[in-house]
Amino acid sequence: MVEETLEKTAVGAFVRDRQGRYLLLQRSSDSTCWPGAWEVPGGKVEPGESPEEALLREVKEETGLCVFLDAEVGRAEFELGGRRGCMRFWTARVSEGSVRLSEEDQDYAWLVLPEFLGRELSPPVRVFLEKMTIERGRDMGGLL
Repeated sequence: MVEETLEKTAVGAFVRDRQGRYLLLQRSSDSTCWPGAWEVPGGKVEPGESPEEALLREVKEETGLCVFLDAEVGRAEFELGGRRGCMRFWTARVSEGSVRLSEEDQDYAWLVLPEFLGRELSPPVRVFLEKMTIERGRDMGGLL
């Protein structure tokens, strides 16, 4: 599916700390979209924003963290409310700050990648991780 034909474009960051763990956020239980699911920080790209600008803004809004974006690592298509979308993923490193959750999320955890699959993940994150595991033929610990 070509990204331009999709109705929604979203971005997400696999934010890594100095110990090599990645940040997962748990959506609020009263969220209209995937309540209680775990996902990486990110969100929608607003009109006039580049995906990278949107991602830096979303990470800061959702977590209070400033990050450096390293590289785009892939994408996953999803459907939400009958609309198709594509979520593009980057790896990122914390540059400053400590986690301060927004009202969108109720919890967070720093985990190594294999621990992600023990959580109820949002569809885009789960699809992306499963796709990367199959395409690269490795365990999740070496994906990013």
